[in-house]
Amino acid sequence: MANSRSLPWVISFLAAVTLVGCSQPAAAPAAPPSPTPAPTPSPAPPTPAPAGSPIDYLGMVITPGQAAFSTGYTSRYGSPRTPASGRKFAWVYIKVSNKSLGDIILPLASRFSLLYLEDEFKASYGNPADFQDLFDLTGTRLAPGTSIDTGLRFDLPENAPLELLFLAFMPEGRSVSLPAASSGQDWARRPLYLWRLASTSD
Repeated sequence: MANSRSLPWVISFLAAVTLVGCSQPAAAPAAPPSPTPAPTPSPAPPTPAPAGSPIDYLGMVITPGQAAFSTGYTSRYGSPRTPASGRKFAWVYIKVSNKSLGDIILPLASRFSLLYLEDEFKASYGNPADFQDLFDLTGTRLAPGTSIDTGLRFDLPENAPLELLFLAFMPEGRSVSLPAASSGQDWARRPLYLWRLASTSD
């Protein structure tokens, strides 16, 4: 599947999970077992923010708009674009603002993903006529107090509903994955931000 990878844990990742400890069977009285250390709980994933909520990462404020679907469009150069059979285009509009005291560089398109059920989808270059694709803004600097509107195109299954889509932003990574328990990594050291793309009224 192009521009996507399977994430079997995504459904539970986006739902409330209760960890239940397993009790040890009783040992013979003559040889009582040594106390077993309590298992270390997995790092808690972030709670998805409502659609349109801004997040501030080191002075770079990202505000996603509600996603829109289409089955075709015209590129900036006048050529028609249609999705592959069984697919549709999902457009996610993003506003990036600089609230810091110095210039910032816009995030790469690869820092964003769409999550749908068990799959993670990466953006494809859209080159639309009606807004600036984030791919075209690679390396762009944003001065303090300024903002820019941009967006990304994702190719999704045609039956993917808006209410099951989540936008992920990984300022220090390129894919959504749980850190290995032995690596010492956690959500605070590898930040991950999530948004719902359907408004609460949908």
